Amino acid sequence: TAGNLILTGGGNANTTVNVATNTTLNISTASASLGSLTGSGNVVLNGKTLTLTNATDTFSGVISGAGNFSVAGGVEKLSGNNNYTGNTTISSGATLNVSGSLGNGSYAGKVGNDGTLIYSGSQDQTLSGVISGVGQITKTNASSTNALILTGANTYTGNLSIQDDAGTVSVRGSGVL
Repeated sequence: TAGNLILTGGGNANTTVNVATNTTLNISTASASLGSLTGSGNVVLNGKTLTLTNATDTFSGVISGAGNFSVAGGVEKLSGNNNYTGNTTISSGATLNVSGSLGNGSYAGKVGNDGTLIYSGSQDQTLSGVISGVGQITKTNASSTNALILTGANTYTGNLSIQDDAGTVSVRGSGVL
């Protein structure tokens, strides 16, 4: 059913939250923490930060708004066309698998990656914000015709991996690879 869930105050739900189709999760607190995120609805960040502490799911909906998204633990897969404009953080030991897109294919937010960032989407994805940290970036089994394009002044020191005919990684920024 349609509806809205608004997180205020402490904004913590240390469990999996299923945001169903035609439902919106509004983050209305400075620090919202969920165990994991699943479903196909909408998440609106409202200039706030959403942190997943024990991610184990796929979210096929859309995360939008000015605000930050963080995976502090576990593995979260984003398969929707997300258009939030804040920063993305992946903590040590955590994984964010993007099989949809960030910024509808052109994401300008900073990526702090001390874990693993996997891009497995079927469209070109540009990351123009600075990528920092010691984590791994992997481009995998999406399409041999798409590209992951890194244009920021990146400072990360982790590994870059292209797996199994997974297309192209293009580095166009002034940073390190």
